[in-house]
Amino acid sequence: MKVPLSLVALCLYSLFFSQSITIQSQKKVPIEGILVMNSAGEFSGITDENGIISLTNLSKERYFLLNHPSVLSDTLFTQKIINDTYEVEVAQFESLEDVTFKLEEKDYLVLEGYFNAYVTNSGLFNVFVDGKVQYIFDRKTFKYKSRNILEYRSFILENENQDAKRVASVVFDSFMELPNLKIVQKLDNGEQLEKTFVENNNETNFVLDKSVLSDSEMKFFGYVFKNISTKESLKIDGTETKPTRIKEYSNHVTVDLKHKTEDSFSTIISNANFYPTSFTFLNKKELPDDVKFNRNASNYASQYWKEEKFASFYHFLVKQFQDKLVEQPNKNK
Repeated sequence: MKVPLSLVALCLYSLFFSQSITIQSQKKVPIEGILVMNSAGEFSGITDENGIISLTNLSKERYFLLNHPSVLSDTLFTQKIINDTYEVEVAQFESLEDVTFKLEEKDYLVLEGYFNAYVTNSGLFNVFVDGKVQYIFDRKTFKYKSRNILEYRSFILENENQDAKRVASVVFDSFMELPNLKIVQKLDNGEQLEKTFVENNNETNFVLDKSVLSDSEMKFFGYVFKNISTKESLKIDGTETKPTRIKEYSNHVTVDLKHKTEDSFSTIISNANFYPTSFTFLNKKELPDDVKFNRNASNYASQYWKEEKFASFYHFLVKQFQDKLVEQPNKNK
């Protein structure tokens, strides 16, 4: 029996251009927020709350690179994808200590941990930041109040040939957004968010997903915008009615952009992630000073990136870019 050429073409297209796969643990639990790069070091995407990612040129790539603080594997070998599923080994971290809400005279509950944030332009990294941060909650009401940056490093992969009329050449540092836990405020205000409870992992994932200009374009100062989307995700242990602790937060922003003189769009992506490590109670006077973020500088007093629980995304990137990823001067020296 002859197979229609159109069917052959369709099959080849689906293999060559894009295929959705699920990345999960050996316990069959999907893993959200895994950053994936192709073998050339280009950003391929991140897994969603169901562990799903769409990978292009899958049949051409022998492997993809993975990064996530809980995932021990750093490589996805395409020949090991079975039924559109890929299993990775997950590290067993010690859980945060349960918070005992004592009747003590403290103003705030403080959640501390590490963060990273980065911007990619058409798959190429050009800005990356990591650091330590605190999120402040009112002890009596448990309402989210504010963010307090403790220290950070800023790295830039500069493009010396930037041209405002060639969007793919521009370093979009203005797109950089640090994790801010806005989604917690929305939960505090009683907003209904999409949520998924994973029973065998006893965790709930809250998602706020918005998009505009998916079927239209907007022109502004000589540029054309379309396909603007934002996605916030908050993962907690337990259920909405019986939460125990925050496990992870991420914010993902995507926009297609071009200059009016260009034929094709570039895709600009901004990602920010937070991984908590400890709880504490503090009075207002005990809170450290907030470090004002400046993309063109680093500001740190310790070598926090050497701490055991630090999610070393920087070392993952430096393997690809080596000395091209330049740290900005430390203001705290």
